[in-house]
Amino acid sequence: MRALSTSLKAMLLYSTGSLDAGLALAEEARQVHRGMNDHEGRGVATSFLAQMSFAKGDHDRALTLYHDALVSLEIPLAVQLDILNAVDEYVFGYAFQMRNNYADSIDDQTYGSPVLLMVNIGIEMLPSKG
Repeated sequence: MRALSTSLKAMLLYSTGSLDAGLALAEEARQVHRGMNDHEGRGVATSFLAQMSFAKGDHDRALTLYHDALVSLEIPLAVQLDILNAVDEYVFGYAFQMRNNYADSIDDQTYGSPVLLMVNIGIEMLPSKG
């Protein structure tokens, strides 16, 4: 929370005319987020730094910082797979639980197709190897 507050205070300083103080705080916030391995927070702080660097006239640094911010904000593959795995466990766990609870009243021909559809959607969401 401290790092996010520091980022917001940096933008407040920048927007009220204290560019150098804002730059220093945004850099501090970026380092705190980096130490916490918080990609999203680091991306936000870095984008603030980029905006302030542009305002200061350092366009090359701003461009580099904007690129770094976009890289930080991308969801790493491992996180994507963790999310997909959690959704998979939830959906299929629920489907199997409901099937077991209502085993005698469910027609597998009717209700099996949506489950297969979910499997196909999950496979399509996986990143390609190309």
